[in-house]
Amino acid sequence: MPNDTNMYSEEQRVEPFEIVVVRSFYDGGSLSKRLGVVSLDDFANLFEVRELLGRKYPSRFHSQEVKGVVDQLLLEQSLF
Repeated sequence: MPNDTNMYSEEQRVEPFEIVVVRSFYDGGSLSKRLGVVSLDDFANLFEVRELLGRKYPSRFHSQEVKGVVDQLLLEQSLF
């Protein structure tokens, strides 16, 4: 397991999920559409990647903003 210093420097190089969402917001349409979702498998892939990133970069991917994004995607998935 990497030490905390190495993980922190690695986390700093990752573009925060929140920035991607804000950038997508200005493109218009539903969040899932803005993230390129065209099938239920795409939703599953997004959730899988979010979970992977949450394990690898917990300080970036376990925030209220990310929870809001996941909740919105779950809602859109249920309406898909």
